[in-house]
Amino acid sequence: MKIRLERGDTAFEAERDPMPPERFRAVCVVLLAILYTAAVIVVIALIGFAGFLILIPVTLAFAGAVYWVSGDT
Repeated sequence: MKIRLERGDTAFEAERDPMPPERFRAVCVVLLAILYTAAVIVVIALIGFAGFLILIPVTLAFAGAVYWVSGDT
């Protein structure tokens, strides 16, 4: 992968190998888990205990999907 930045008369080029697919998948799973955790906290804060009861099966389904996407079968 080649990165080129130009500003006026100055140019900067850098070349590096792309991220391996396994690492990219792991980073995506971690970021998705952080985002989901934040969403769960917000829902529980807004709705209360009823929101917690609704989110239990949703969280289990989400965890299964993350496990499936991460390729740990």
